[in-house]
Amino acid sequence: MSEPTHCTKCGCKFDPTDKRFVDSARRHRDTPFCKGCVDHCRDNEIADHWCDIDRFFNDRA
Repeated sequence: MSEPTHCTKCGCKFDPTDKRFVDSARRHRDTPFCKGCVDHCRDNEIADHWCDIDRFFNDRA
C-alpha cells in the first residue's frame, strides 16, 4: 500500500519532505489523517459521535 499524499477526511496535502515531525508536519503518525482532523475528532464530547477516524482507530485495536 502506498503512502497517503493527503488527509482522507479534509484533503490537506502531506509534505513528506517536511521532517519537523515523524511523518510530516500535518500527518498524524502512520494514519491517513492530518493532525487537525484527529485532534478535532478526539476533542469531540458528543456521546454518539462516530466518524471515519473513530472507525480507523477502532479497527486497529
